[in-house]
Amino acid sequence: MKKRILVVDDNKDNRDLIYQILSREGYLVEEAEDGRKALQKLTDRNFNLVISDIEMPEVTGIQLAAEIKLWREPLPVILMSGGIKEIKGLADFFLPKPFKGKDLLSIVALALGE
Repeated sequence: MKKRILVVDDNKDNRDLIYQILSREGYLVEEAEDGRKALQKLTDRNFNLVISDIEMPEVTGIQLAAEIKLWREPLPVILMSGGIKEIKGLADFFLPKPFKGKDLLSIVALALGE
């Protein structure tokens, strides 16, 4: 069964890039442009993984990760940022921006236990 991944980033170009890389590898990818929309999608559908930018208006990636940990069964979260280098305890995994496609695929496989 294909794994479903939710990509959350307020930058459309970043979402599009991640969507293309993961879709090519056979993942089912959905997008949300902010943390509020991501939370709504998480209540409507089941996902295997969330990849979120940290720095977003209104609901940040850190707030989103904290909310997921409070009310969802174990769901791995990868946080991304170009400026924040240390996120111990905030998420399961961290992906520094900019990243290469192989780095994204490697951390996604690790997060999904593949």
